[in-house]
Amino acid sequence: MIDLTRAFSVVERSIRRTAGLNPPSAFPFTIQDTLKRLGMDDEGSIETLKGNIVDGDDIGLPSLVPPFKMNEELLTIDETSTVGDVVFLVHQNAVPDAPQKPTP
Repeated sequence: MIDLTRAFSVVERSIRRTAGLNPPSAFPFTIQDTLKRLGMDDEGSIETLKGNIVDGDDIGLPSLVPPFKMNEELLTIDETSTVGDVVFLVHQNAVPDAPQKPTP
């Protein structure tokens, strides 16, 4: 499980990248905002958001130190989900990505 602060950070960066909501000062949002309100109102943008969270080397779970991972299927979200819903799912389901042990 990842702490809430880091989960929020990953989700916020991923939402901003997916929906083009930069700079943050010009596009504030809260955990109560729906993804649809933030411009993610179709399946393609939701899938992009999921990919940014799970696979984004520069903004997603793999970018953390230590890196985390998560099964994308556990992100059961759609355009009616709130930012808080996404943060909670990441918080509950992300696990440290253990380094692979070399095989002899």
